[in-house]
Amino acid sequence: MASIGEVAEPKPRIHPFRLLCAASSYTSVQIAYGFAFALFSPMMTRLGVKSWLTPIMWLVGPICGLLQPFIGVFSDKATFRFGRRRPFIFVGLAFVLLSYGFFIAIEQGAFKNNTVAIVIGLIAFIIINVAINILMLPARAIVFDVCGEGQETMGNNFIALLVGVGNIISYIFSAYVKNPYPYGLAFMVLLSVPTFLAVRERRYVRAEGEKIENPFKITFRALFKVVKGGPVLRAGFVYLMSWSAYFAFNTNGTLFVAKAVYHGTPLQNSGSSLMSDENAFNNGFRTALNQLTVPMMAMAMGGSASGAIPGAVCLIARQLIQQHTGMDNERYVAMMKNGVKNTICSIAQKVASTSLFSNTSFGAFLSSSFVSSSASVFAAAGTPENDAYIEGVKIGSLAMMAMSLLTSVFSAISELVQKFFGLRATYFLTQLLATFSLFSMWIPRNIDKSYLWAVFVSYCGMAFNFSMFNSVPFAIVNMSVPQEESGVYTGVMNIFCLLGQTISQGMCAAINAALPDDRAVNGRWFLQWDFFATGVVSAVATVCSLILRVGQRNSAYDSNSGMKSGSVEEESRLLLEHKDDGQGVGSVQL
Repeated sequence: MASIGEVAEPKPRIHPFRLLCAASSYTSVQIAYGFAFALFSPMMTRLGVKSWLTPIMWLVGPICGLLQPFIGVFSDKATFRFGRRRPFIFVGLAFVLLSYGFFIAIEQGAFKNNTVAIVIGLIAFIIINVAINILMLPARAIVFDVCGEGQETMGNNFIALLVGVGNIISYIFSAYVKNPYPYGLAFMVLLSVPTFLAVRERRYVRAEGEKIENPFKITFRALFKVVKGGPVLRAGFVYLMSWSAYFAFNTNGTLFVAKAVYHGTPLQNSGSSLMSDENAFNNGFRTALNQLTVPMMAMAMGGSASGAIPGAVCLIARQLIQQHTGMDNERYVAMMKNGVKNTICSIAQKVASTSLFSNTSFGAFLSSSFVSSSASVFAAAGTPENDAYIEGVKIGSLAMMAMSLLTSVFSAISELVQKFFGLRATYFLTQLLATFSLFSMWIPRNIDKSYLWAVFVSYCGMAFNFSMFNSVPFAIVNMSVPQEESGVYTGVMNIFCLLGQTISQGMCAAINAALPDDRAVNGRWFLQWDFFATGVVSAVATVCSLILRVGQRNSAYDSNSGMKSGSVEEESRLLLEHKDDGQGVGSVQL
């Protein structure tokens, strides 16, 4: 480690593939985030949580994010045998496994009481946010531990690329797999393996008498240095504004399609609900079908197995099933559309030639032939509004997946784009496009499925800025602070992220509390007004992006340092082809 004023040897550059492997574990962070973004809000809505309360629940993320600076402090000085960063990544994955277990239990209907399911869901959400914050900083810091001189931007671009990959995995499984959590966990483990294998972390050896300082003291000391001014503060402020504009979109992307576009309403998982109480449903069916024994026997013994027999049985079945399950006509019709009618009639035809004429044995026959094969069909059917809601969440996940795919593509070429247009111009244009995208979801009234093409276009418009604000601010920071302190300063940067997320969810909670969540007002749903508010914030972020400056490692906190109005070529050279300034990694001017 170089002391103040001492010249440090430039770090040797490594092969880009090895750098990509080092960044691979960051995909796990985004898979965990992606499942939360895609499924948590729809899950809470299905459990009956009011629309104004869901954004408040999302504040769990920023609160848990306060862990990051302290994770940074401990990981910078950790003396684990397997390195400073990898043990934290392993622990984070273990916490994800625990949280996914709770989410799977909720999806399987293990908790019949809504209040219990909501509390368990919130506990699981807290655990997964703790896991994400244990994972995130070490997974990012390990990239800068191994990257060579001038490879900071490449490392950040790889991270942005893998953010898109993680989102694609999470959204596609959310759309097409009924229980996506085991698949998500499998991909998280699989994509963390390259990091464990490709990175050879040296065990940190503390100097004699060296101790880890109070993490609160280190974090706030670093924060105090940052707020004095300079390129890092500017990057942090722009990062805050970008997250304020983006976070509500990310948490409501799937819900917007389900509610505002498909006009879906989920069936709530109530303990008294016919659709969610599987035992009561099965018992009701068995009672009804057992009572069909007499008319079926009479018709079967009449010697005819023609179409009249199944038809008559179906009429009687409808009356008995509705009587014993409390099913209304609309739900019965929905059940019929899902193939249960054919099952009933098929059973009736079998009965015409069966010798199972005792009430008990016939009930067992019906239970094995009908309830086991058809109860799940009925339980998945629900009302047309519920079916629309489920389809909307699926299509919303696909729209978010399309955005993520475009994020990955742009991340792969963003270095060239920034080099051509310049850092500030590229950030400005992508943030401006995000602003137009958010407003485009607010402008139309009475939207429906014919608007889907515009939803996909608007969502894709968010992809470019998402890539930029996941890479550029951190590239500026990592070029401006001592390498051995990258963990704590990356954690400090995330404080700006947490403030942005808090602002975003606070705005949405206030809007949602003032508007109904079950109908549109003057042709616009409450989520459209959320996007209007965040669109205004995005417009402010667009203007703020013009203050970005690229600092140098020896002047990171000097408010008079950094690029003031340099040319595109000079700005790009500093960001994309950064070289050691000759004063060393440790020579920070405070």
